Amino acid sequence: MIYNNYHAPDQVRVFNIPKQSIRLWNEKILVYDLKCGELILRHYSFYDKWLEINCTLDLKSNFVTEKGPIEWCFNCGICTPLFSIKNNFYNVDLFIDVLVGSDGKEHIVKDQDAFNHAIAKEWIANEEIKGAKRGLEKLLEIINRKELIIFLDRLYPFKKIDECGKSSPYRIEKLKEFPYLTKEIRLKYFGKKL
Repeated sequence: MIYNNYHAPDQVRVFNIPKQSIRLWNEKILVYDLKCGELILRHYSFYDKWLEINCTLDLKSNFVTEKGPIEWCFNCGICTPLFSIKNNFYNVDLFIDVLVGSDGKEHIVKDQDAFNHAIAKEWIANEEIKGAKRGLEKLLEIINRKELIIFLDRLYPFKKIDECGKSSPYRIEKLKEFPYLTKEIRLKYFGKKL
């Protein structure tokens, strides 16, 4: 399974996801785990939401934090809804990230300047601009209601750590190799599982 994540203006990050790492995949969500040494990276992508979320767990299902502007465990990226064609997944990074502490409450919004720069350069479409703003608003509502951990745990429980594939470095490709991700075409596919 291949996960293709477009970063404007011209970079597609291509991740190989072993089949045994897929935890949940249906018309609304993709959840996968990757083993990184003694840690598990859990990834949530949505067909119906303008965001994706990564968090790190140890092998006993405890949250693992990283240092940064705050001690954070959840990296919530504002992006387009996922779309997939067979075993290939696609989305577009929309620059804004929200780092959230292991309590699911403390948070910081990052990279809004990069989002505004992308708008000025016309790297993202009007629909994507509106979607990013809605996605950020909805995400912040969940965080401010103190429901981020509950929301994610209901989708796939944190206590459920099963055998999964190992993380491998992603490769970087040029946008021209991915016609489905060009601005003229991708808007037709958001949220679809084909």
